[in-house]
Amino acid sequence: MPFQHARDTEAEHEQDISNQRPGPAVMIVDSRPSPPLNGGGIQRTHTRASSRVAIKFRETGEEYAPPELELKTGFDIEVVYQVVADRRLAFDNMTWQVPTMGLTAHAFLFSIGLAPNATTASRIISMALSLVFTFLTARLFIGHMEREVADRTWLAAFEKAYLPKICHVHTKGWQFRKIADRRKASWMRPLFVFPAFAVWRDGLMCLGAGAIIVIVLSVLRPDWLDVPNA
Repeated sequence: MPFQHARDTEAEHEQDISNQRPGPAVMIVDSRPSPPLNGGGIQRTHTRASSRVAIKFRETGEEYAPPELELKTGFDIEVVYQVVADRRLAFDNMTWQVPTMGLTAHAFLFSIGLAPNATTASRIISMALSLVFTFLTARLFIGHMEREVADRTWLAAFEKAYLPKICHVHTKGWQFRKIADRRKASWMRPLFVFPAFAVWRDGLMCLGAGAIIVIVLSVLRPDWLDVPNA
């Protein structure tokens, strides 16, 4: 029939066009071995192999297959808890190292900016660097604390779900920590009203504000910063 002949001709034309199209530069070839059979079924093991995928390059014909991984279907929850606890401790240590390094940098820069008979340019440059260090230190300080709080929250949820109450050592307002703080604080007990993180954060901001004040005085009233000769 003419209609059927036209359809066959159109199909052959489309097939010729598709054969003329260039193939992809990279082909993904599934080279995963077939699973072994045991009694007509798939053998069950405690591990499962990841998909064995080979990357074939069209121009060179070479194939690259990443190493096959054996992934465990089960895991040890105690190991997971220990890993998160160690990471939280590392973030906690890095958090409180940041203010110490920041104070060292600020002390050096302020010694230049407030030096007797220092030039206006040296004061402005040193205090501008102090502002930069204030921003960098505060950002790093907050970032480490944020990650530490995230891990501590996960640990607290884990302890609440799986451990007895005596083992809830990462909960907010840990009762044994409060008792120890009250015994050691003595007459300085009111200081515990202020969170340590907030105190250090605001202290870094005060150093930045001090740098701005020195810059303003260096431009408007440089004589206030000069030390008269004896």
